[in-house]
Amino acid sequence: MVLLRKIKRGRRAIVWKINGDAIYIDGPSLAVVWPCINRIQPLLMHQANDMQYLEVKYVDGTTDIKPGPVALYDDSLKIVSILTKDLITLDTNELLVLYTQQE
Repeated sequence: MVLLRKIKRGRRAIVWKINGDAIYIDGPSLAVVWPCINRIQPLLMHQANDMQYLEVKYVDGTTDIKPGPVALYDDSLKIVSILTKDLITLDTNELLVLYTQQE
């Protein structure tokens, strides 16, 4: 039995084959899925507006900060976690001091 799955415009999915290979599909598109041979996994999109940023932790151990506005798919092959965080806002009479202590 063959199933057709619609990937909508602006969305992304991974089709997993039985041997572990992955195929990325960007919408708008139709994906042919054989239930015994492969499966489809829609990817979750994380978004940050102009007062937020995304903290992305990759599988290789690196961390990346992506300032907003930005949108990023949570790809489990490359990304461990994505966190949306708010920026620190300062008024005109405020000051932010950063320091590190060296040994």
